Amino acid sequence: MSRPTARRIVVAGARSAVGPAVTIALVVLVIAGTLAAWPRLLDRMSTAELRYQVGLLAPQVRDPSGAVNNWLADDVVTGTEQSLPDDLWPQWRAWDSTLQALRDRQAEPVRSALGDPRYRAVAQDAVPTVERTELPDRASASAVLVLDPFLADRVRLVDGTTPGAVPDDAFAVDPADPATGDDAVPVDLWMSVDSADEMRWEVGDTRRVTLGSAPWSAGVADLRLTGTFEALDPDEPFWQHTPSTLFPNVDDNPDTGYHVTARAILDPTSVAALRFATTWTSEAWFPFDVSDLSATNAPAALAGLRGLVDTPLPTSEAGGFPAELEWDTQLVPAIERVLGRSAGLDAVFALVASGPVGVALAVIALTGRLLLDRRRGVLALALARGASGVQMRSVMALEGLVLGVPAAAIGVAAAALLVPADVGAGAYVLPAAVALAPAVTLAGVTNRRSLRPVREDLGTGRAKARGVAELVLVVLTAAAVVLLLQRGLVASAGEAGVDPLIVATPLLLAMCTAVGTMRLYPPLVLGLGRRLRSGRGLVPSLGAARAARSPVPGLAPALSVVVGVAITVFAALLLPTIRGGAETAALRDVGADLRVSGPVITDEQLAAIASLDGVADVSPVANNGTTQVREGRGGVAAPVFAVDMEALARIQADVPGAAPIPAGSAEWHDGALPAVASSQLVEDPDADWRLALADPVPLDVVATAPDAVGITNAPTWLLADRALLSEVTNAGLAPRLVLVSLDDGADPASVEEQVLALVAPTAVATMPADSLADFDTSPVVSGMRTGLALTIAIAGVLAALACVLTLAIAAPARTRLVAVLRTLGLRPREEVGLVLWEIVPLLAVSVVAGGVLGVAFGVLLTRVVDLRPFTGGSEQPGIVVDGPLLGLVIGGLLAVVALAVAVSALVARRRAVGVVLRVGEDT
Repeated sequence: MSRPTARRIVVAGARSAVGPAVTIALVVLVIAGTLAAWPRLLDRMSTAELRYQVGLLAPQVRDPSGAVNNWLADDVVTGTEQSLPDDLWPQWRAWDSTLQALRDRQAEPVRSALGDPRYRAVAQDAVPTVERTELPDRASASAVLVLDPFLADRVRLVDGTTPGAVPDDAFAVDPADPATGDDAVPVDLWMSVDSADEMRWEVGDTRRVTLGSAPWSAGVADLRLTGTFEALDPDEPFWQHTPSTLFPNVDDNPDTGYHVTARAILDPTSVAALRFATTWTSEAWFPFDVSDLSATNAPAALAGLRGLVDTPLPTSEAGGFPAELEWDTQLVPAIERVLGRSAGLDAVFALVASGPVGVALAVIALTGRLLLDRRRGVLALALARGASGVQMRSVMALEGLVLGVPAAAIGVAAAALLVPADVGAGAYVLPAAVALAPAVTLAGVTNRRSLRPVREDLGTGRAKARGVAELVLVVLTAAAVVLLLQRGLVASAGEAGVDPLIVATPLLLAMCTAVGTMRLYPPLVLGLGRRLRSGRGLVPSLGAARAARSPVPGLAPALSVVVGVAITVFAALLLPTIRGGAETAALRDVGADLRVSGPVITDEQLAAIASLDGVADVSPVANNGTTQVREGRGGVAAPVFAVDMEALARIQADVPGAAPIPAGSAEWHDGALPAVASSQLVEDPDADWRLALADPVPLDVVATAPDAVGITNAPTWLLADRALLSEVTNAGLAPRLVLVSLDDGADPASVEEQVLALVAPTAVATMPADSLADFDTSPVVSGMRTGLALTIAIAGVLAALACVLTLAIAAPARTRLVAVLRTLGLRPREEVGLVLWEIVPLLAVSVVAGGVLGVAFGVLLTRVVDLRPFTGGSEQPGIVVDGPLLGLVIGGLLAVVALAVAVSALVARRRAVGVVLRVGEDT
């Protein structure tokens, strides 16, 4: 008789258990592919979110820009390339070379993203071009002189001619006698068609002005409008940096009249003549190319931009007033916000994915046990014929490698093909571990003891070891939870990446819950069996006794179902929680159902808005300017806002963080003006406060609050009733802001359209839904929804598979029992009952435990993961329960598991019918 060889054992084993082998390979393929795709998907989602958020920024706030009340540069930096035409380069070379040198000093990727510098000189003072009585429909018409070397190539001449150069010595003055006399210097200019129309300035007309207010810059000039222009491409980002060049600033104030301020463009080659004709503000910016920004280089880009913003640029020292140009860009907070979201996304998916990975390993263990059961006869025969334990374990480990490694390689290759991304070697660690899991599992379960049946309920030497292992597990879990809670919120721009503690803690909690479930399961099921014993036949008592005596599945199916339900509950809590936080932040940001800002809004327009269908309340908000708020001899200057106190109280009744407005705040309090103040302005409301007007007005500070939601972002402020404040200021207090609340069932879009039609085409309306629209279209939020749905599906399928494997493992013992019982009269329907008793009680206990664990996951998430980058709010959101959604996802999961159990039970029944009674032999 020949000795067994590895090849013979493998061939014989492969023939006996094709199904379990294929199951292991498929599970490894799916889990390894998912783990390989996980970092790639996170990278793509983060990159998409970065470009989405940056794309929301207008060029004037996105591009690094700055302004300084000084001439930018007089000294040329050598080694820079000429970027302007020959007639402009000598005049602007110092500016251009200085900015080019600054760009070249930046690190990558910022240096490559910064385009050629753009700049202009803008007069600090707007000069009146007409007397008040010269234009009956204009209270004032002022011009701001501009030298811009980049404008001429972006406009089309509509009427007249382009301006001519100003002679270099036109404004020459004697430093000892700076007065220029009455000789006016002719200065040509052109402006946009809209600006000339609002200024009531005809082409060819001349208006005399006085430039500057300092002795060295004083000069009389005759400004002559030589032509008008319009933009070749009004949508070009260039115009976002200078909107007032195309469209003048108009202030139509009922109290002071109609004021126009327009930019007048001078010949850009006239720098030498105009350098000291007036005082200038230097404006500069770098167009920023965001096309190469990605999640990979975002931290370096953020560091580079912070360095640029934190390093002011020294400017010219000519004139004795050196200053520094400080840079600003909204790219910094945008990238910080995206990196915060990316860190939160990493943490959320680390927390969510750890559960299904643990379930997958449990399924592999179950399948390995089933594989071993199918091959018990072959392995026992090999053992009887001289095979060693090392030989058997080596053969099973080899088979595990044959099943796991190719499947994992296929999964990783598919992930790399479907989701191309640049990931490091660390992205392959978890897939490699999954590839080795079948080998480790099969080798671990193969031993002499596993080749013969064992009563799990009888006391054995392993019970003590089990208790010690469970105690160690509980201690480790408690330590992990405590460490997470002590560390607090983690997810900032500098902490992106997968946190091992966040990965391990949910899995430890799930294992602890599963262990607790298995400890409670036997007494619970025995108690249920005793209750059902009398008068209900054999199945309840026998099924309960078998389930308690020999819980065949053990920890693996309990862990699968617990994690499946926990992840489902967690996902059903997470999405409403984040959206609820976003809704709260959006409402707090707007301050009302509708917020309208723009030009001055008259009382007639306010009345018309209030009469619209769907409008519940309207409160105007008028800024009365900065006024001294005094207490004793001290005082603080703060902006005073005139509102309709009663209407504002109703409008902001449900707005989070809104300032409280007590009843009676629209009436005089014994001669004192009731007011609500910022807590930073008024520390003691009971002190003797007064408003320092021409005649001081005593204040009754009825409430304080940190913020005036929807009204101002200033740290100090004061709110008072508009009607009362008008009595003491003798002013109309014309509002430029209106807060509106809507009736239930009103159409916000329709009301917004009607309000804008009543106010002005240039007015801006904002609703909380606008912010939520950006939230809903965010790639990270959309990716989170998809990822959670996919995770729920994987967890559900794995839980169902674990139940099927559990019933398959129990099939041999059940088949022998049913064969005996059928000889004693067991009916077919009762056979199904025995099958269900093996798994249904465990499922019921695990579902309850999983639900509790899911809630615990949600609470843990809000304590350790910063969700504020997702919501846009300043406070961490609380847990929000969406009952219908929770019921839907849990019902779907249980339906999948129930279907798998039902099919398995029916299959087991058919198998039992054809069994042949062979006492003492496995089938």
